[in-house]
Amino acid sequence: MDSPVVVITGALTGIARAILFLASDAASFVTGQIVSVDGGKTAG
Repeated sequence: MDSPVVVITGALTGIARAILFLASDAASFVTGQIVSVDGGKTAG
């Protein structure tokens, strides 16, 4: 049984923040990673 699709309010904000972080100097050592922006669904 598939889980229902849930639209998370503010998803675009989360994606924008992830992009801004990855484009910043703070992410200078982040390489070869998959960054999931899913509202915490994959966190547990």
